Amino acid sequence: MTTYIYQSTIANKCFTRDELNLTEFEDCTFIDCNFGACNFLGVTFLSCSFRDCQFEGAQINHVALRSVKFVNCNLKNLNFAMCDRLLFEVTFDHCCLDFSKFYTLPLHGAQFSFCSLLAVDFMKANVQAVVFDSCDLHRTEFEGALAQKANFYSSKNYSINPAKTKLSKALFAATKLEGLVNQLGLKIHSFCK
Repeated sequence: MTTYIYQSTIANKCFTRDELNLTEFEDCTFIDCNFGACNFLGVTFLSCSFRDCQFEGAQINHVALRSVKFVNCNLKNLNFAMCDRLLFEVTFDHCCLDFSKFYTLPLHGAQFSFCSLLAVDFMKANVQAVVFDSCDLHRTEFEGALAQKANFYSSKNYSINPAKTKLSKALFAATKLEGLVNQLGLKIHSFCK
C-alpha cells in the first residue's frame, strides 16, 4: 500500500534502506537529508525540491522524478537511466553528478547549472534544448545523443564527436570549438596580430 505525503518539509534526516519504499511525495522540500542508504522501490517525487542532500550510494532504479529540483546536492555515481521515464523532469543547480548515468533518458529541456558532470553518460539520451550552464563536462559521453538546440555555450571541457551526435542548432562558444573538432583530427589555432 502506497503512503502519500503532501506539502511537507523534511530536514536533517538520514533515511534507512527501505524507509521510503512505496511512498509518493508531492510538493515536498528536503533539506540536508541523506538518502545514500536508500533502495527507493516504488517511490515518486512530484514537484519536490532537494537542497544540500546526499544521494551517493543510493539505488534509484525505480524512482519517478516529476518536476524535481536538486540544489547543491551530491548525486555522484547514480544510475538515473533506470528511473521511471513517464514525465521525467529534473533540474540541477550547483550539484555534483560525476560518473552518473542518463543513458537513453528523455531529458528534453532539462537544466544543469554550475554542475560537475565529470564522466557522465548521456549516450543515446534525448538532450534536445538542454541547458548546460557553466558545467564541467570533462570525459562526459554524448555518443548517439539527440542534442539539437542544446546549449553548451558557457560550459567547459566537453569533447563531442559531431559525426556520432545530432547537434544541429546546438549552441557553443567560438572560443571552445576544440571540444568539437579534436575527435576529427583537426587542430584549431588562433593568431593575434
